Amino acid sequence: MKIKFGTEGWRGIIADDFNFSNIRIVSQSIINYLNKNISKFDDRKIVIGYDNRFASELFAKVVSEVFINNRYKVILSNSAITTPNLCYSVKKHNSIAGIMITASHNPPQFNGLKIKAKYGGPIPDWVGKEIEKEIEKEIEKEIQNTVIVNKSETEPKEYLNMEDTISVQDLKNSYLDYIKLSIDLKLIENSIKRNIVIDYMHGSSAGYIEQLILKNNLKNKFINKIIFIRKNRDPLFDGKNPEPIEKNLNILIDTVTKTKSCVGIAFDGDGDRIGVVDDKGRYLPPHIVFPLLLLYLCKYRNRKGKVAQTISLGYLSERISKKYNLELEETPVGFKYICELILKQDILLGGEESGGYAISKEVPDRDGLIAGLTILEMIAYTGKKLSVLVDELQKEFGKSYFYRIDLPLPEIIYDKNKFVDNISGAIPDKLLNLSIKNIKTYDGIKITLSDDSWILMRPSGTEPVLRIYSETSSKKNTYLLIDTFKKLIEKIMKGEKQI
Repeated sequence: MKIKFGTEGWRGIIADDFNFSNIRIVSQSIINYLNKNISKFDDRKIVIGYDNRFASELFAKVVSEVFINNRYKVILSNSAITTPNLCYSVKKHNSIAGIMITASHNPPQFNGLKIKAKYGGPIPDWVGKEIEKEIEKEIEKEIQNTVIVNKSETEPKEYLNMEDTISVQDLKNSYLDYIKLSIDLKLIENSIKRNIVIDYMHGSSAGYIEQLILKNNLKNKFINKIIFIRKNRDPLFDGKNPEPIEKNLNILIDTVTKTKSCVGIAFDGDGDRIGVVDDKGRYLPPHIVFPLLLLYLCKYRNRKGKVAQTISLGYLSERISKKYNLELEETPVGFKYICELILKQDILLGGEESGGYAISKEVPDRDGLIAGLTILEMIAYTGKKLSVLVDELQKEFGKSYFYRIDLPLPEIIYDKNKFVDNISGAIPDKLLNLSIKNIKTYDGIKITLSDDSWILMRPSGTEPVLRIYSETSSKKNTYLLIDTFKKLIEKIMKGEKQI
Protein backbone atom coordinates (compact mmCIF):
# COMPACT_ATOMS: atom_id res chain seq x y z
CA MET A 1 0.00 0.00 0.00
CA LYS A 2 1.73 3.18 -1.23
CA ILE A 3 0.74 6.67 -0.10
CA LYS A 4 3.48 9.28 -0.46
CA PHE A 5 2.31 12.49 1.18
CA GLY A 6 4.32 15.51 0.01
CA THR A 7 4.01 19.24 -0.65
CA GLU A 8 0.41 20.36 0.03
CA GLY A 9 -0.90 16.83 -0.29
CA TRP A 10 -0.62 13.61 -2.23
CA ARG A 11 -0.18 12.63 -5.86
CA GLY A 12 -0.16 9.16 -7.34
CA ILE A 13 -0.85 7.03 -10.38
CA ILE A 14 -4.56 6.45 -10.99
CA ALA A 15 -5.71 2.89 -10.16
CA ASP A 16 -2.29 2.07 -8.69
CA ASP A 17 -1.64 4.02 -5.49
CA PHE A 18 -4.24 6.71 -6.26
CA ASN A 19 -7.42 4.67 -5.85
CA PHE A 20 -10.70 4.82 -3.95
CA SER A 21 -9.42 2.79 -1.02
CA ASN A 22 -6.37 5.01 -0.50
CA ILE A 23 -8.28 8.23 -0.97
CA ARG A 24 -10.57 7.12 1.87
CA ILE A 25 -7.51 6.53 4.05
CA VAL A 26 -6.06 9.95 3.25
CA SER A 27 -9.42 11.67 3.79
CA GLN A 28 -9.87 9.95 7.13
CA SER A 29 -6.34 10.93 8.14
CA ILE A 30 -7.05 14.59 7.37
CA ILE A 31 -10.21 14.33 9.48
CA ASN A 32 -8.29 12.74 12.34
CA TYR A 33 -5.89 15.68 12.30
CA LEU A 34 -8.71 18.22 12.13
CA ASN A 35 -10.60 16.57 14.98
CA LYS A 36 -7.57 16.94 17.21
CA ASN A 37 -7.02 20.60 16.34
CA ILE A 38 -10.38 22.30 15.88
CA SER A 39 -12.30 23.75 18.74
CA LYS A 40 -15.91 23.06 19.63
CA PHE A 41 -16.73 26.54 18.30
CA ASP A 42 -15.43 25.83 14.79
CA ASP A 43 -18.00 25.18 12.08
CA ARG A 44 -17.21 21.68 10.84
CA LYS A 45 -17.40 22.72 7.22
CA ILE A 46 -15.20 21.68 4.28
CA VAL A 47 -15.11 22.86 0.66
CA ILE A 48 -14.25 20.29 -2.02
CA GLY A 49 -13.35 20.94 -5.65
CA TYR A 50 -11.89 18.97 -8.54
CA ASP A 51 -10.16 19.47 -11.88
CA ASN A 52 -10.60 17.97 -15.37
CA ARG A 53 -8.50 14.85 -14.87
CA PHE A 54 -9.81 11.33 -15.29
CA ALA A 55 -12.42 10.50 -12.62
CA SER A 56 -11.67 13.63 -10.56
CA GLU A 57 -15.37 14.21 -9.88
CA LEU A 58 -15.71 10.61 -8.63
CA PHE A 59 -12.76 10.95 -6.28
CA ALA A 60 -14.25 14.22 -4.99
CA LYS A 61 -17.51 12.42 -4.20
CA VAL A 62 -15.63 9.75 -2.24
CA VAL A 63 -13.85 12.44 -0.21
CA SER A 64 -17.23 14.10 0.41
CA GLU A 65 -18.64 10.79 1.59
CA VAL A 66 -15.85 10.29 4.14
CA PHE A 67 -16.28 13.79 5.55
CA ILE A 68 -20.06 13.39 5.76
CA ASN A 69 -19.65 10.10 7.59
CA ASN A 70 -17.49 11.93 10.11
CA ARG A 71 -20.21 14.51 10.72
CA TYR A 72 -18.74 17.34 8.67
CA LYS A 73 -20.74 19.64 6.42
CA VAL A 74 -19.52 19.51 2.83
CA ILE A 75 -19.75 22.15 0.11
CA LEU A 76 -19.00 20.33 -3.14
CA SER A 77 -18.42 22.15 -6.42
CA ASN A 78 -20.99 21.35 -9.10
CA SER A 79 -18.33 21.49 -11.83
CA ALA A 80 -14.58 21.35 -12.39
CA ILE A 81 -12.90 24.45 -10.94
CA THR A 82 -9.40 25.85 -10.55
CA THR A 83 -7.35 25.57 -7.38
CA PRO A 84 -7.39 29.39 -6.88
CA ASN A 85 -11.19 29.22 -7.11
CA LEU A 86 -11.20 26.62 -4.35
CA CYS A 87 -8.87 28.79 -2.23
CA TYR A 88 -11.22 31.76 -2.55
CA SER A 89 -14.24 29.59 -1.74
CA VAL A 90 -12.60 28.25 1.42
CA LYS A 91 -12.25 31.82 2.73
CA LYS A 92 -15.66 32.97 1.53
CA HIS A 93 -17.46 30.10 3.25
CA ASN A 94 -15.38 30.34 6.44
CA SER A 95 -14.43 26.69 6.09
CA ILE A 96 -11.86 25.00 8.28
CA ALA A 97 -10.10 23.61 5.20
CA GLY A 98 -10.44 22.87 1.50
CA ILE A 99 -9.73 19.75 -0.54
CA MET A 100 -8.86 19.94 -4.24
CA ILE A 101 -8.70 16.81 -6.38
CA THR A 102 -5.90 17.59 -8.83
CA ALA A 103 -2.44 16.53 -9.89
CA SER A 104 -1.75 20.01 -11.27
CA HIS A 105 0.86 19.75 -14.06
CA ASN A 106 1.72 16.06 -13.62
CA PRO A 107 1.38 13.55 -16.50
CA PRO A 108 -2.12 12.29 -17.40
CA GLN A 109 -1.80 9.01 -15.49
CA PHE A 110 -1.58 10.94 -12.21
CA ASN A 111 -4.21 12.40 -9.95
CA GLY A 112 -3.87 13.92 -6.54
CA LEU A 113 -5.33 15.66 -3.50
CA LYS A 114 -4.29 19.14 -2.35
CA ILE A 115 -5.17 20.48 1.08
CA LYS A 116 -5.78 24.18 1.58
CA ALA A 117 -5.86 25.81 4.99
CA LYS A 118 -8.71 27.96 6.32
CA TYR A 119 -6.94 31.13 5.10
CA GLY A 120 -7.12 29.87 1.50
CA GLY A 121 -3.46 28.94 1.02
CA PRO A 122 -1.06 26.02 1.34
CA ILE A 123 -0.83 24.17 4.63
CA PRO A 124 2.48 24.58 6.49
CA ASP A 125 5.05 21.78 6.51
CA TRP A 126 4.35 20.80 10.09
CA VAL A 127 0.66 20.23 9.35
CA GLY A 128 1.58 17.98 6.46
CA LYS A 129 3.86 15.97 8.72
CA GLU A 130 1.08 15.55 11.30
CA ILE A 131 -1.33 14.33 8.61
CA GLU A 132 1.37 11.95 7.37
CA LYS A 133 1.51 10.42 10.85
CA GLU A 134 -2.25 9.93 10.77
CA ILE A 135 -1.95 8.22 7.37
CA GLU A 136 0.57 5.76 8.81
CA LYS A 137 -1.84 4.96 11.64
CA GLU A 138 -4.75 4.40 9.24
CA ILE A 139 -2.66 2.14 7.03
CA GLU A 140 -1.66 0.11 10.07
CA LYS A 141 -5.33 -0.28 11.00
CA GLU A 142 -6.06 -1.58 7.51
CA ILE A 143 -3.21 -4.05 7.72
CA GLN A 144 -4.39 -5.36 11.08
CA ASN A 145 -7.99 -5.55 9.84
CA THR A 146 -9.16 -3.99 13.09
CA VAL A 147 -10.97 -1.03 11.56
CA ILE A 148 -12.76 -0.60 8.24
CA VAL A 149 -12.06 2.93 7.12
CA ASN A 150 -15.26 4.67 6.14
CA LYS A 151 -16.80 2.18 3.74
CA SER A 152 -20.13 3.84 3.05
CA GLU A 153 -22.05 0.61 3.44
CA THR A 154 -20.97 0.38 7.10
CA GLU A 155 -22.30 3.83 8.04
CA PRO A 156 -25.76 4.62 9.41
CA LYS A 157 -28.00 5.35 6.43
CA GLU A 158 -29.96 7.95 8.33
CA TYR A 159 -26.81 10.02 8.80
CA LEU A 160 -25.82 9.79 5.14
CA ASN A 161 -29.24 11.19 4.21
CA MET A 162 -29.06 14.26 6.42
CA GLU A 163 -29.90 17.20 4.15
CA ASP A 164 -27.62 19.70 5.83
CA THR A 165 -24.41 17.68 5.50
CA ILE A 166 -23.70 18.21 1.79
CA SER A 167 -24.41 21.08 -0.51
CA VAL A 168 -23.55 20.92 -4.21
CA GLN A 169 -22.95 24.53 -5.26
CA ASP A 170 -21.77 26.73 -8.09
CA LEU A 171 -18.50 28.09 -6.70
CA LYS A 172 -17.49 30.00 -9.84
CA ASN A 173 -19.81 33.01 -9.72
CA SER A 174 -18.58 34.50 -6.46
CA TYR A 175 -14.97 33.88 -7.52
CA LEU A 176 -15.58 35.72 -10.81
CA ASP A 177 -17.02 38.65 -8.84
CA TYR A 178 -13.79 38.72 -6.87
CA ILE A 179 -11.75 38.69 -10.11
CA LYS A 180 -13.79 41.64 -11.37
CA LEU A 181 -12.68 43.68 -8.35
CA SER A 182 -9.03 42.75 -8.94
CA ILE A 183 -8.69 43.53 -12.65
CA ASP A 184 -9.70 46.51 -14.84
CA LEU A 185 -11.64 44.56 -17.45
CA LYS A 186 -13.07 47.64 -19.15
CA LEU A 187 -9.57 48.98 -19.73
CA ILE A 188 -8.57 45.69 -21.33
CA GLU A 189 -11.69 45.69 -23.50
CA ASN A 190 -11.26 49.26 -24.69
CA SER A 191 -7.48 49.35 -25.16
CA ILE A 192 -6.39 46.03 -26.64
CA LYS A 193 -6.97 46.05 -30.40
CA ARG A 194 -5.20 42.89 -31.54
CA ASN A 195 -6.08 39.25 -31.00
CA ILE A 196 -5.36 37.42 -27.75
CA VAL A 197 -4.72 33.68 -27.60
CA ILE A 198 -5.79 31.74 -24.50
CA ASP A 199 -4.53 28.18 -24.11
CA TYR A 200 -6.44 26.26 -21.43
CA MET A 201 -4.29 23.14 -21.97
CA HIS A 202 -7.47 21.05 -21.41
CA GLY A 203 -7.38 22.04 -17.74
CA SER A 204 -10.04 23.28 -15.35
CA SER A 205 -9.47 26.97 -16.22
CA ALA A 206 -11.50 26.31 -19.38
CA GLY A 207 -14.48 28.65 -19.66
CA TYR A 208 -13.48 31.10 -16.93
CA ILE A 209 -12.57 33.99 -19.22
CA GLU A 210 -15.67 33.49 -21.37
CA GLN A 211 -17.88 33.52 -18.25
CA LEU A 212 -16.06 36.57 -16.90
CA ILE A 213 -16.67 38.50 -20.11
CA LEU A 214 -20.35 37.55 -20.25
CA LYS A 215 -20.82 38.21 -16.54
CA ASN A 216 -19.46 41.74 -16.87
CA ASN A 217 -21.42 42.58 -20.03
CA LEU A 218 -18.34 43.23 -22.12
CA LYS A 219 -19.04 43.72 -25.81
CA ASN A 220 -19.15 40.82 -28.23
CA LYS A 221 -16.42 42.42 -30.33
CA PHE A 222 -14.04 41.90 -27.41
CA ILE A 223 -14.67 38.19 -27.03
CA ASN A 224 -14.29 37.88 -30.79
CA LYS A 225 -10.69 39.05 -30.42
CA ILE A 226 -9.91 36.11 -28.15
CA ILE A 227 -8.81 32.84 -29.71
CA PHE A 228 -9.34 29.90 -27.35
CA ILE A 229 -7.35 26.71 -27.85
CA ARG A 230 -7.30 23.35 -26.04
CA LYS A 231 -10.48 24.25 -24.17
CA ASN A 232 -12.21 20.86 -24.22
CA ARG A 233 -11.84 18.33 -21.44
CA ASP A 234 -9.21 15.75 -22.38
CA PRO A 235 -7.89 13.62 -19.49
CA LEU A 236 -4.97 12.60 -21.74
CA PHE A 237 -4.03 16.27 -22.37
CA ASP A 238 -3.11 15.58 -26.01
CA GLY A 239 -0.26 13.45 -24.73
CA LYS A 240 1.51 16.41 -23.08
CA ASN A 241 1.75 17.34 -19.43
CA PRO A 242 -0.55 20.32 -18.70
CA GLU A 243 2.47 22.36 -17.63
CA PRO A 244 2.81 25.80 -19.29
CA ILE A 245 6.51 25.63 -20.15
CA GLU A 246 8.07 26.17 -23.55
CA LYS A 247 8.28 22.55 -24.69
CA ASN A 248 4.52 22.09 -24.14
CA LEU A 249 3.41 25.33 -25.81
CA ASN A 250 4.21 24.83 -29.50
CA ILE A 251 0.55 25.10 -30.45
CA LEU A 252 0.23 28.37 -28.51
CA ILE A 253 3.39 29.82 -30.04
CA ASP A 254 2.24 28.83 -33.56
CA THR A 255 -1.23 30.29 -33.02
CA VAL A 256 0.11 33.61 -31.72
CA THR A 257 2.47 33.87 -34.70
CA LYS A 258 -0.07 32.88 -37.38
CA THR A 259 -2.84 35.14 -36.06
CA LYS A 260 -0.49 38.07 -35.33
CA SER A 261 -1.85 38.21 -31.78
CA CYS A 262 -0.55 40.55 -29.12
CA VAL A 263 -0.06 37.85 -26.49
CA GLY A 264 -0.60 34.18 -25.71
CA ILE A 265 -1.40 32.97 -22.19
CA ALA A 266 -1.50 29.33 -21.13
CA PHE A 267 -2.92 27.93 -17.88
CA ASP A 268 -1.71 24.76 -16.19
CA GLY A 269 -3.96 21.80 -15.33
CA ASP A 270 -5.51 23.33 -12.21
CA GLY A 271 -5.22 27.00 -13.11
CA ASP A 272 -2.79 28.30 -10.52
CA ARG A 273 0.14 28.90 -12.91
CA ILE A 274 0.64 30.47 -16.33
CA GLY A 275 2.98 30.50 -19.30
CA VAL A 276 3.31 33.61 -21.49
CA VAL A 277 4.17 34.11 -25.18
CA ASP A 278 4.78 37.64 -26.51
CA ASP A 279 3.66 39.16 -29.82
CA LYS A 280 6.84 37.96 -31.53
CA GLY A 281 6.06 34.38 -30.60
CA ARG A 282 8.75 34.28 -27.91
CA TYR A 283 8.11 32.16 -24.83
CA LEU A 284 8.77 34.32 -21.75
CA PRO A 285 10.19 32.37 -18.80
CA PRO A 286 9.08 33.28 -15.26
CA HIS A 287 12.41 35.11 -14.87
CA ILE A 288 11.02 37.66 -17.35
CA VAL A 289 7.31 37.47 -16.46
CA PHE A 290 7.80 38.04 -12.73
CA PRO A 291 9.95 41.18 -13.22
CA LEU A 292 7.45 42.45 -15.82
CA LEU A 293 4.61 42.11 -13.32
CA LEU A 294 6.69 43.78 -10.61
CA LEU A 295 7.74 46.68 -12.81
CA TYR A 296 4.15 47.23 -13.93
CA LEU A 297 2.84 47.29 -10.36
CA CYS A 298 5.45 49.66 -8.95
CA LYS A 299 6.29 51.88 -11.97
CA TYR A 300 2.92 52.25 -13.66
CA ARG A 301 0.51 51.55 -10.81
CA ASN A 302 2.61 53.10 -8.04
CA ARG A 303 2.00 50.15 -5.74
CA LYS A 304 4.15 49.56 -2.67
CA GLY A 305 4.96 46.58 -0.51
CA LYS A 306 7.47 43.82 -0.07
CA VAL A 307 8.54 41.42 -2.82
CA ALA A 308 8.80 37.69 -2.08
CA GLN A 309 10.36 35.15 -4.43
CA THR A 310 11.75 31.64 -4.21
CA ILE A 311 15.48 30.97 -4.43
CA SER A 312 15.08 29.69 -8.01
CA LEU A 313 13.84 33.04 -9.34
CA GLY A 314 16.21 35.64 -10.75
CA TYR A 315 18.09 38.86 -10.41
CA LEU A 316 15.96 41.27 -12.49
CA SER A 317 13.34 41.53 -9.74
CA GLU A 318 16.12 42.19 -7.22
CA ARG A 319 17.37 45.10 -9.34
CA ILE A 320 13.85 46.50 -9.80
CA SER A 321 13.21 46.25 -6.05
CA LYS A 322 16.41 48.13 -5.33
CA LYS A 323 15.53 50.95 -7.74
CA TYR A 324 12.04 51.40 -6.30
CA ASN A 325 13.12 50.98 -2.67
CA LEU A 326 11.18 47.77 -2.15
CA GLU A 327 12.33 45.14 0.30
CA LEU A 328 12.83 41.72 -1.27
CA GLU A 329 12.92 38.41 0.59
CA GLU A 330 14.06 35.11 -0.89
CA THR A 331 12.59 31.81 0.32
CA PRO A 332 13.18 28.10 -0.29
CA VAL A 333 11.36 26.55 -3.25
CA GLY A 334 7.67 25.99 -2.49
CA PHE A 335 4.82 28.48 -2.49
CA LYS A 336 3.99 27.62 1.11
CA TYR A 337 6.96 29.82 2.10
CA ILE A 338 5.63 32.73 0.05
CA CYS A 339 2.21 32.16 1.62
CA GLU A 340 3.69 32.44 5.12
CA LEU A 341 5.08 35.87 4.24
CA ILE A 342 1.80 37.03 2.69
CA LEU A 343 -0.04 36.10 5.90
CA LYS A 344 2.36 38.08 8.08
CA GLN A 345 3.52 41.01 5.94
CA ASP A 346 2.42 43.48 3.27
CA ILE A 347 3.51 41.57 0.17
CA LEU A 348 3.11 43.38 -3.14
CA LEU A 349 4.01 40.39 -5.30
CA GLY A 350 5.03 36.82 -4.64
CA GLY A 351 6.40 34.42 -7.20
CA GLU A 352 8.12 31.15 -7.96
CA GLU A 353 10.15 29.73 -10.85
CA SER A 354 7.38 27.38 -12.00
CA GLY A 355 5.12 30.26 -13.11
CA GLY A 356 2.99 30.77 -10.00
CA TYR A 357 2.31 34.37 -8.92
CA ALA A 358 0.31 35.92 -6.08
CA ILE A 359 -0.84 39.49 -6.73
CA SER A 360 -4.07 39.87 -4.78
CA LYS A 361 -3.83 40.15 -1.00
CA GLU A 362 -7.25 38.54 -0.60
CA VAL A 363 -6.01 34.97 -1.14
CA PRO A 364 -2.43 34.04 -0.15
CA ASP A 365 -1.80 31.64 -3.01
CA ARG A 366 -0.98 31.50 -6.71
CA ASP A 367 -3.71 32.53 -9.12
CA GLY A 368 -3.23 31.96 -12.83
CA LEU A 369 -6.34 33.88 -13.88
CA ILE A 370 -5.39 37.03 -11.98
CA ALA A 371 -1.79 36.79 -13.23
CA GLY A 372 -2.87 36.28 -16.85
CA LEU A 373 -5.39 39.11 -16.75
CA THR A 374 -2.78 41.38 -15.15
CA ILE A 375 -0.56 40.75 -18.18
CA LEU A 376 -3.47 41.89 -20.37
CA GLU A 377 -4.05 44.90 -18.12
CA MET A 378 -0.35 45.78 -18.42
CA ILE A 379 -0.53 45.79 -22.22
CA ALA A 380 -3.72 47.88 -22.12
CA TYR A 381 -2.49 50.37 -19.51
CA THR A 382 0.91 51.03 -21.06
CA GLY A 383 -0.29 50.99 -24.65
CA LYS A 384 2.87 49.10 -25.57
CA LYS A 385 3.47 45.76 -27.21
CA LEU A 386 4.53 43.03 -24.80
CA SER A 387 7.77 42.54 -26.76
CA VAL A 388 8.54 46.25 -26.31
CA LEU A 389 7.94 45.99 -22.56
CA VAL A 390 10.30 42.99 -22.43
CA ASP A 391 12.99 44.85 -24.37
CA GLU A 392 12.62 47.93 -22.18
CA LEU A 393 12.89 45.77 -19.07
CA GLN A 394 16.12 44.16 -20.22
CA LYS A 395 17.59 47.43 -21.52
CA GLU A 396 17.18 49.05 -18.11
CA PHE A 397 17.81 46.14 -15.77
CA GLY A 398 19.97 43.77 -17.80
CA LYS A 399 19.70 40.74 -20.04
CA SER A 400 18.37 37.50 -18.61
CA TYR A 401 18.64 33.99 -20.00
CA PHE A 402 17.32 31.22 -17.75
CA TYR A 403 17.41 27.47 -18.21
CA ARG A 404 16.74 24.39 -16.08
CA ILE A 405 17.48 20.70 -16.45
CA ASP A 406 16.43 17.72 -14.33
CA LEU A 407 18.76 14.77 -13.78
CA PRO A 408 17.40 11.39 -12.68
CA LEU A 409 18.56 10.87 -9.13
CA PRO A 410 17.58 7.63 -7.35
CA GLU A 411 16.75 8.41 -3.75
CA ILE A 412 19.26 5.90 -2.36
CA ILE A 413 22.33 7.64 -3.76
CA TYR A 414 22.25 10.97 -2.04
CA ASP A 415 22.09 12.61 1.33
CA LYS A 416 21.09 16.26 0.91
CA ASN A 417 23.61 17.62 3.40
CA LYS A 418 26.46 15.52 2.05
CA PHE A 419 25.50 16.52 -1.48
CA VAL A 420 25.83 20.21 -0.57
CA ASP A 421 29.16 19.56 1.20
CA ASN A 422 30.61 17.75 -1.82
CA ILE A 423 29.56 20.43 -4.28
CA SER A 424 30.84 23.15 -1.96
CA GLY A 425 34.22 21.48 -1.82
CA ALA A 426 34.47 21.39 -5.62
CA ILE A 427 33.62 25.02 -6.43
CA PRO A 428 36.53 26.82 -8.14
CA ASP A 429 37.58 30.33 -7.13
CA LYS A 430 36.12 31.70 -10.37
CA LEU A 431 33.35 30.71 -12.80
CA LEU A 432 32.97 32.35 -16.23
CA ASN A 433 36.09 34.31 -15.24
CA LEU A 434 34.03 35.95 -12.50
CA SER A 435 34.54 35.83 -8.76
CA ILE A 436 32.04 34.18 -6.42
CA LYS A 437 29.75 36.76 -4.79
CA ASN A 438 28.03 34.41 -2.34
CA ILE A 439 26.97 30.82 -1.74
CA LYS A 440 23.61 29.91 -0.20
CA THR A 441 22.87 26.45 1.17
CA TYR A 442 19.42 26.68 2.76
CA ASP A 443 17.75 24.85 -0.18
CA GLY A 444 20.36 22.87 -2.09
CA ILE A 445 23.29 25.07 -3.08
CA LYS A 446 23.10 28.37 -4.98
CA ILE A 447 26.27 30.01 -6.27
CA THR A 448 26.01 33.69 -7.24
CA LEU A 449 28.76 35.40 -9.24
CA SER A 450 29.94 38.99 -9.13
CA ASP A 451 27.65 40.04 -12.03
CA ASP A 452 24.59 38.40 -10.36
CA SER A 453 24.72 35.32 -12.64
CA TRP A 454 23.87 32.22 -10.64
CA ILE A 455 23.46 28.46 -10.62
CA LEU A 456 21.30 26.46 -8.21
CA MET A 457 21.42 22.70 -7.62
CA ARG A 458 18.85 21.06 -5.41
CA PRO A 459 17.35 17.58 -5.02
CA SER A 460 13.61 17.80 -5.62
CA GLY A 461 11.37 17.49 -2.60
CA THR A 462 8.68 15.61 -4.52
CA GLU A 463 10.46 13.25 -6.94
CA PRO A 464 13.86 11.55 -7.32
CA VAL A 465 15.47 14.16 -9.58
CA LEU A 466 18.18 16.73 -9.16
CA ARG A 467 17.20 20.11 -10.54
CA ILE A 468 19.90 22.39 -11.94
CA TYR A 469 18.87 26.00 -12.60
CA SER A 470 20.91 28.87 -14.00
CA GLU A 471 20.45 32.47 -15.11
CA THR A 472 23.06 34.65 -16.80
CA SER A 473 23.06 37.47 -19.33
CA SER A 474 23.60 35.10 -22.28
CA LYS A 475 22.43 31.71 -23.53
CA LYS A 476 26.05 30.61 -23.95
CA ASN A 477 27.03 31.34 -20.35
CA THR A 478 23.87 29.81 -18.89
CA TYR A 479 24.47 26.55 -20.77
CA LEU A 480 28.15 26.64 -19.85
CA LEU A 481 27.40 26.93 -16.13
CA ILE A 482 24.85 24.12 -16.26
CA ASP A 483 27.17 21.88 -18.29
CA THR A 484 30.07 22.46 -15.85
CA PHE A 485 28.11 21.31 -12.84
CA LYS A 486 26.22 18.61 -14.72
CA LYS A 487 29.55 16.92 -15.47
CA LEU A 488 30.61 17.23 -11.83
CA ILE A 489 27.34 15.73 -10.62
CA GLU A 490 27.56 12.89 -13.12
CA LYS A 491 30.95 12.02 -11.65
CA ILE A 492 29.36 11.97 -8.21
CA MET A 493 26.52 9.76 -9.43
CA LYS A 494 29.03 7.33 -11.03
CA GLY A 495 30.86 7.03 -7.75
CA GLU A 496 33.96 8.89 -8.90
CA LYS A 497 33.31 11.30 -6.07
CA GLN A 498 31.75 9.97 -2.87
CA ILE A 499 28.61 11.62 -1.54
